[in-house]
Amino acid sequence: MSDKTSYAEFSNVPTAEVDTVPFYFYVIEGVLLSSTSLFMVFLILITSKLRNQKEYQIFILCILFDAVFGLAYISAGIHRLQLVNHYERVPLVSRWQCINYLHNHVFVFITPGAGILALLTSFDRFFSVFFPLKYIKVQADRYFFLLITVLILSTVPTTVLSYVYSYQNGTKKDVNGMCLLVQGVTKDMFLVLRATRILTTIIAVLLYVPIAFRMYFLIKRSAAFNIKVGQASKLRRMTVTVSLITLSQLILFTLPDTALFFRPGMQSMVFYVMNLNKGILNVIIFFVTQRDLRKALLQRISSLIGKRFRAIGEIEVSSIQNADSSTRRDKKNTSVTPVRFLR
Repeated sequence: MSDKTSYAEFSNVPTAEVDTVPFYFYVIEGVLLSSTSLFMVFLILITSKLRNQKEYQIFILCILFDAVFGLAYISAGIHRLQLVNHYERVPLVSRWQCINYLHNHVFVFITPGAGILALLTSFDRFFSVFFPLKYIKVQADRYFFLLITVLILSTVPTTVLSYVYSYQNGTKKDVNGMCLLVQGVTKDMFLVLRATRILTTIIAVLLYVPIAFRMYFLIKRSAAFNIKVGQASKLRRMTVTVSLITLSQLILFTLPDTALFFRPGMQSMVFYVMNLNKGILNVIIFFVTQRDLRKALLQRISSLIGKRFRAIGEIEVSSIQNADSSTRRDKKNTSVTPVRFLR
């Protein structure tokens, strides 16, 4: 905001004392996370072998979630850098103003949504290992839309209540204009949002205990369950991928969430950077554990390089052919015509 009359009240915090390094991290890593995530989604969608699998519908949802997560951090970073660059002191705003910034629109959804998504993926893996034959027979069509519908509907109550309570708080400008989530929602709703993510993530992690035992038993006796070796291997890889993603969420989301739950006023930027790096870690997990995804990427790169070399080759061949044609014409034009002598 370049208009210095946008805020009528200011806090006692000089913007010169605000550490802007995390904000640059927000923007840079947010761009990296969103662009990489969208590229991965595009790669899956253009690869028919991947997009037609139920498991990759789960992956698409997780990756899109990370892309939106990155967008929220980009918006938050830009907003806070603007405040630091345009004001001598951090301005004060109302909670209603604060919650209506783009990044808080997203944070209100993704804070509980991350835990709910982890729980959904755990349920998916639970169903796949305890009822593998039924899971294999489930059609992939509309699976993504079913998942995203459940995710959105599950976050509606907390989202609606967050906006209602912030609106009821009135227009009193009593929160920091940096507008962290805790400043956009009421204290009670902040605790509810964090608690939702903590509890759902912990439940998701605990579900992997029976999943792990069942997976071990299933792979050992795959023949008895009429499961092909390839299907059992695929089931194992998918479960490992999702379990690692859930574990990373436990470390990079749940631990900071727990600290913020007991101390909501704590404004440690380290926690928010940890949250952001969870998405980067997810990208690494996907590529390391999913052979089909790596193969699809390499095939696309190979195809692009091949097309490039073919195009260069065609240009060179065309140039040679044109040169040969020109040479033949020159020889024809310079050939000596026989002279006839009259007797």
